[in-house]
Order: sequence, then structure tokens, then C-alpha cells
Amino acid sequence: MATRTTKKRASKPRPRRADPATRRVPQQDRGQKRIEELLDAAEAVIVETGVDGMTTNAVAERAGAGMGSLYHFFASKEAILGALAERYMGVMRSITSYEGRAELRTLPLATLADAIVDPLAEFFRRTPAYSHVFHAIDRPGARDRACGELHEAATAQVESIMASRAPHLDPKRRRVHAMAAVEMVHALLTAAFAGPPALRAPLIAETKRVLALHAEMIEKGDEPLERLR
Repeated sequence: MATRTTKKRASKPRPRRADPATRRVPQQDRGQKRIEELLDAAEAVIVETGVDGMTTNAVAERAGAGMGSLYHFFASKEAILGALAERYMGVMRSITSYEGRAELRTLPLATLADAIVDPLAEFFRRTPAYSHVFHAIDRPGARDRACGELHEAATAQVESIMASRAPHLDPKRRRVHAMAAVEMVHALLTAAFAGPPALRAPLIAETKRVLALHAEMIEKGDEPLERLR
């Protein structure tokens, strides 16, 4: 009786599985690109309509995205504003990182004012939606976390400049001076870019003038209120 032999079928090699982390990277990249596109669209809408006129529908339409895509990344209009604030604060942190700039400790005061105000003014110019977003998230009692952290970081950076230029200053007094300088420069630049274009350059120049005079007062230990009474 003949026996039937069966050939063992060669098994095909299984395709290697891609590393899970490797598989996710392209998806993450696409997701981050879509987030940036949505935030860019939100900026454009805010510049045209203000924060009150910005809706999730308008943002999705401007970005060429479906509402499902938008809500996948941002649950609400407030979430979009928060993400824009985080984006802006990241740029502002890099602009106000003064600690590593040794030249700021010895520059003439007028040049120091240029070095501090000019990069901030350029940020305001390139980011016209910033002031709208800042006012929306900086209401009394509702300051955004990123915004609060930025104010604190900028104040600490200005304090470090003051400590080197005016070592005689009491630390508590220095803290008050630094807070005043940060708020003053920010408020004046906000006014410069929110008002009529014709007033922009004069207000930027006034910002520098006030900052330089404030710094001069600190370095000389002057007390203008006592002197001018």
C-alpha cells in the first residue's frame, strides 16, 4: 500500500511589527500640525472680530476643518483661548529671559530701554491677536495660569537686572520696582498697539522714556515724591 507523503508548506515569515512609539510619531506630527492650523485660524478670526466674535464654527471654517476635528483637539472656545495664551507666553518667556544677557547690567539706560522694549514691541506687531487674548484671560480673579507664570518669571528677570545695577536696593523694594516696571511696559505697549496707528511710534518712545527714567531713579536712589513735594 502506497503511502502518501505530504509536503510541509513553508510558513511565510511574519511581517515585523513596527515599534508602537514609531507608529505614533507621524500621527502626533499630523495632530500637532492640525493644532497649529486651528490656532492660526483662531488668531485670524480674533484680529477681524475680537474675542467675542470668535466662535468655534468660524475657526473651523477658517482652518478648513470639520467641527469634529476641531472638537477632537479643543473642547470649547475657552480651550482655544487657553492654547493661544500658552503659545504667546512661550514666545514672551524667550523675549524676557534677561538673566543670561550680561550686557544688560552695564548698558547706558537709554540703550537698556531699547534692548528691553524693542523686542517686545516687535512681538506685539507680529502678533496682533495677543492683546485681545490677554484681555480675555486676564480679567480680575480669572488670570490664566500661563499668564500668571509669565508675569512672575518676567518680574524675577527684571529683579536680577536691578540687583546687579542697584545692589544698594532693599530686596523688598526691588521686588516692587520690578513689578511696576513689568506692568508699566506691558500696559503701555498694549495701548500702543490697540490704539490708532499714528500713536504707535510715539507711545513706544514714551514707554522707553518712562522705563529709562524709572531705572535712573532706582539706580540713583532718588525719591521724587519727597523731592517734588
